[in-house]
Amino acid sequence: AAPQPGEAKQMAHELAVLRQRAASAQQEMQRVLGAHQLASTHFQQFLTQHRERFAKPEPWTTLGATRFVEKFFRPDMKLLEFGGGGSTLWWAERVQAVTTIESGPDWAMYLLLAMMQRPELLRRWKLVMSPCTWRKRLDTGDVDTSRWLYWHHHKRVLSEMDKDRIEVGFWDNLDHDFDTLFIDSTNRWGMLRFWEAHEADLRHVRMVIVDNTENDVYATAMEDFMPADFECFHFDVNRAEQKVPNHVREWRSSVWLNPAFYPEMIGKGRRLDGRTTTSSAPEALPAAVATV
Repeated sequence: AAPQPGEAKQMAHELAVLRQRAASAQQEMQRVLGAHQLASTHFQQFLTQHRERFAKPEPWTTLGATRFVEKFFRPDMKLLEFGGGGSTLWWAERVQAVTTIESGPDWAMYLLLAMMQRPELLRRWKLVMSPCTWRKRLDTGDVDTSRWLYWHHHKRVLSEMDKDRIEVGFWDNLDHDFDTLFIDSTNRWGMLRFWEAHEADLRHVRMVIVDNTENDVYATAMEDFMPADFECFHFDVNRAEQKVPNHVREWRSSVWLNPAFYPEMIGKGRRLDGRTTTSSAPEALPAAVATV
């Protein structure tokens, strides 16, 4: 029997709704597939760009700083690093335990791939994701566009409480007995906020290594962050020995030593206050280092 006029109208309406839902579902599928393809392409580019770095892993700090801190390393050290990379494997080869706080999903995926090829290091390593890339950079005030866009598109997903949990809440899941701190992350603002939120004390830390202290904003923030009696050593890049990253015109890494653990280094460091700035070249390490 033919449908009645009212029924035909209702059927037409339901058919239109179904077509609209199908079109919306197709658009959503295309969006998801496009995002997946974009992420896959980005990650492949990332792999190609950084493959060499993981083939011979080392900290992306100036060579002088790397040589300096290696003199003080002990196999029972436990290191907490903000920002992973080639340094992660390098530390894990030398110390008892490494915990990496990573804000970049691309770096996190690459670290997992790299570590899976080094099973002997996996037992020493813990990865903690803190993808709080909605923050502006501490040095420039800009955002990391590619990562910030993710949260811009999902800004309604997280409450302020969620953001706090992601940015500073992971402290509860950390082992707090680390004695070495390495800072080389674009999210240094988040790192400082995390530290302040938990009123963490650096008195139990032997050594703090910070990259990119050629940047005045980073340098000032780190100076304020460190205990006043820590001895500081600054290492500018030696261009004859080390290639300078293509995004850095000047390059400095700094190391702070706790005098409670290294009394022989008291009075040999320098502060970044303009009056006592020094550049410690790799070939001019303090004589006491060789005996540590």
